[in-house]
Amino acid sequence: MSVFEAPDGYLMFSYGWTLDSTGGAVQIAKFDLEGNFQWDKEHRRQRDAQPGIVDPIAPISGGRFVGAMTEFGGTLPKVTYLYWWNSEGDTIRTRFLKSDSGIVNGNHGTRQLLALADGGFLHCGWCSVPLNTACVTRLDSSGTILWERVYPQAMYILNATETPDGGFVLGGVRNNQLDRAVVIRTDSAGAMQWVRYYGAYAPTSGGRALVEADGSVLLAAAWQPTQPVPGSTDDQWASLYKYSGQGTFQWRKDYFWSYIASARYILPKANDHYWLVGGMYQYGVDPDYVTTLWELDENLDSLWMRRYYYYEPDDAKSFVRCVRSTSDGGLVMCGGTRQGITDPMPYLQSNWLIKLDAFGCLVPGCQSVGVQEFALGVNQYLHVAPNPVAQGQPVQLRFEPPQNFSAKGPLQVTVLDATGRMVQQERLVASAPAASATLALTLPASGLYYLHLADDTRWLAGAKVVVE
Repeated sequence: MSVFEAPDGYLMFSYGWTLDSTGGAVQIAKFDLEGNFQWDKEHRRQRDAQPGIVDPIAPISGGRFVGAMTEFGGTLPKVTYLYWWNSEGDTIRTRFLKSDSGIVNGNHGTRQLLALADGGFLHCGWCSVPLNTACVTRLDSSGTILWERVYPQAMYILNATETPDGGFVLGGVRNNQLDRAVVIRTDSAGAMQWVRYYGAYAPTSGGRALVEADGSVLLAAAWQPTQPVPGSTDDQWASLYKYSGQGTFQWRKDYFWSYIASARYILPKANDHYWLVGGMYQYGVDPDYVTTLWELDENLDSLWMRRYYYYEPDDAKSFVRCVRSTSDGGLVMCGGTRQGITDPMPYLQSNWLIKLDAFGCLVPGCQSVGVQEFALGVNQYLHVAPNPVAQGQPVQLRFEPPQNFSAKGPLQVTVLDATGRMVQQERLVASAPAASATLALTLPASGLYYLHLADDTRWLAGAKVVVE
């Protein structure tokens, strides 16, 4: 999945079932700046066609996008085609890239297509010769193959980062119990300069590198120092690794220890700070799997960590496949969220799009509420009316959660003005644990206000209110 900011909203690329449920296809969906769905367009071939999983789509000039769709299934060989799309999600060009038709047991595939500074592309994945071996393919701007390089040190090349000298830092994975994650530094022709393996016993893979101004390489991943014994839990650290530009290991920072905890994305943030995004399974609480977000300072030390999810019941999961910084200093992320066992459609997985501000908030001011857990799926059950509201007139808040909702402590509404100053705080009382609750607020003056609903441990919902 990939997501991109546009002047009037966000464009999300995903892979899933075709609309007639007969195979896999690429879906392109448009959302406005408030996250409201605008349109969806499907791109399919005769068989399943997948462009990759983790941020596989390449943006190019003119608001266009390019993906490498690998068609597979049945007895026919795999074939990969390049697709060009415009900002309206329409196909404007296709081109054949490669096929396994002349190879016995051929099995090439796509993980990512990277747009390069010269207008060309780098196709990342694996090749058929040798079978199931990591490789990258260099293309010019028209999609013509310039060269291909194979890296037997890994099974797959999952992603790539172009360096200022025109070389690449490749993230990969190998079939090994110890140090599965692979990072490869190459020159501009794909010749390997160095390779390193990391992660110890953690089931992790090579994340997309952030290359610093001095050439050093930051890698978000995981670390498990000891080999798990049968029957034990797979606890591990969500970690960040740093290598010099010459491949010398410099340090590892560990941020959180939990069941299959992992950091996956590292991005620059304003004021020399960083975003770190990952995920983990939780012990003894629902949902099972949550997305984690850290803000790191200039020394890459954690300032705060928050957990985000959509569905909350047992066996629910919320995970991220693509993260991008946005022009307002915040983040936009896309991934998937799976319903839990007591949700209306257990185990149904849906696409998930999240827009957060520079403080990691869905509604501005959440950092003042005093909780670090965000149950985003509950936000739709908070109703605020009238909005806008006339000065001196009450605004009605109504919270109508689903039957499987259970508050963790008293519900409290916090009201902030546009500067972030708290102007009001009230309890929201329901007649029963999952019954609706109402509250009338009279806001002090004209202007913009931010409402936040939380219990003792979770941010539940929020809204912007305009007083005229």
